[in-house]
Amino acid sequence: MPEAKIQQWATMTRRTFRALFYDMEIFLTKSEDLYKLVHAQDVSNPAKLDMGLWSREKAYSRASFITGMAALEAFCNTLVVDFKCHEIADLPDKWMNHDQRQRTFDRWRLASKIRFVPVICNGKLKSPSEYFDQDSDEIVLLTELSRIRNSIMHGRIQKPKILITYGKNRIHIVDDEFPENFWKKSKIPYDFTTFNYECARDACRNIGWFKNKLIEFIGSRISNSYLRDDQVQCLGARFESNE
Repeated sequence: MPEAKIQQWATMTRRTFRALFYDMEIFLTKSEDLYKLVHAQDVSNPAKLDMGLWSREKAYSRASFITGMAALEAFCNTLVVDFKCHEIADLPDKWMNHDQRQRTFDRWRLASKIRFVPVICNGKLKSPSEYFDQDSDEIVLLTELSRIRNSIMHGRIQKPKILITYGKNRIHIVDDEFPENFWKKSKIPYDFTTFNYECARDACRNIGWFKNKLIEFIGSRISNSYLRDDQVQCLGARFESNE
């Protein structure tokens, strides 16, 4: 007869932002590796260039950016669930716009979430502008990054301005380095198919900055274990099982 086992039912809370931030870093590292290979090629002989390297680098770059933005949004949503001190309905009307009043927090724009997370999650009620000003460079940049993410997610048609220089043997040079082809704040190309490691690196640095600022604003209640470990909650008493 098998020996009885001591068991207990429990629920495990996995905070999804942890996996997404991890994915962001993994994709970014892979993108950097490919970026180095791209720039190690001998451009003096175009016929021997491995164009697949460019494609793979950009694929990993976009993946890093998309998962990073998803991670930041998941982080905001989770902080409000776990550390809420104030109900959104109780916040002063002058701080909120119509869309915020009509929608649940998880459906707010990311920039609005970032501004209000420390408001909602701190015991002392302060205006969102005391944490992030609406017109600050950081919030303007985040709004732009959100628009870039949406452009990628919705697959919007891109029509960048280009200059073609015709060469011999049908090898032509295409130049697209014109100001109107780039987002004003981030300097990321409108054409997301050209989104490369440099774009992902800069975007992910900003994503990490916002994550760290939220941790700073909420303070010591966000422990290292909260950011790192799963939470297990036991249900009922332990019991013996022969199965």
